[in-house]
Amino acid sequence: MRGLPPPALVLTRPNFPWLTATVVLVVDAISKAVAQSRWTVAASSFGPFRLHVTENAGVSFSWLSSVPAVGIAMVLLTAAGVLIGSVHSRPGLPALAFGLILGGAVGNLADRFGSDAHRVVDFLGVGNLFVCNIADVAITFGVIVLGVLLLRGQSLTR
Repeated sequence: MRGLPPPALVLTRPNFPWLTATVVLVVDAISKAVAQSRWTVAASSFGPFRLHVTENAGVSFSWLSSVPAVGIAMVLLTAAGVLIGSVHSRPGLPALAFGLILGGAVGNLADRFGSDAHRVVDFLGVGNLFVCNIADVAITFGVIVLGVLLLRGQSLTR
């Protein structure tokens, strides 16, 4: 009986970064739609975490909020670099990491270009530190994985 290939085989396929990016993009879009339709400005709290909707004109931690065009240009350039890295990524964790970053970047760019105010919807609050979304979480994990791989001396691309 044929079933799904073992996970190691899935991670080595050339289209893995695209699959990962697509999953991140879909989950991010659905979560933002649910957040906007169900949660108010002050919603539920779960320990240090809170769920409330806000919009961000800047990039990470609202940097460059006063000059959103610069933030968008930086994100576009970064996304282009990640796209190139994805095309040439090594199988396994590098492909996963590039896919996470690419999916998150495209998710946030879709928000910016899909809104009149060019803002990103954030809804996952962590204490009083920051508010983020699924795309931000994917980007963060992708960057951490790439950083660990680089620190271990592993090549990210073929």
